[in-house]
Amino acid sequence: KEELEKLMIKKGKTRGIAIKSHADFIIKETGEEGLKRIEQKMSGMGFPVDYKKIKRMDFYPISLEITTLLAVKNVLGFDEEKLREMGAFESKTSLLVRIFMKYFVSIKEAASQVATMWKKNYTQGKLEVSDLNQEEQYVKLKLSDFSFHPIHCITLEGYFSSVVKMIVSS
Repeated sequence: KEELEKLMIKKGKTRGIAIKSHADFIIKETGEEGLKRIEQKMSGMGFPVDYKKIKRMDFYPISLEITTLLAVKNVLGFDEEKLREMGAFESKTSLLVRIFMKYFVSIKEAASQVATMWKKNYTQGKLEVSDLNQEEQYVKLKLSDFSFHPIHCITLEGYFSSVVKMIVSS
């Protein structure tokens, strides 16, 4: 409870698309009942949320996304691999990513837009390319000024890994 209260006072917002995508993944993996269990847990923690009312392009506190991930881990028993899969699911179902992929077909082109895309989706933190190798087709990203919870990094890892795989395979 104390850890959650610390998260709630931190500044920073994220687009609803991330939270909505997590809810969609929960339904895909566990059905509507799984999402209801998460909503009950969130309410029990003092953070009631109706995921069906989340609007994809609106901004919400990042802490809402993180508390959701913590509830998913606690209630549904999702391990790190399943949380990475949740992040990858977001990249595969996101309209923004599909539009992005349509215009940026190389790692270099995509990497040039990393910071801009981050700022469009998060009000906190700075994402930049720390290493780019076109020949071996990999990119290393550095996220700074973003101190929330390690569980969020796991889903972000799944998300970015999936986006890079999509670029490399296109």
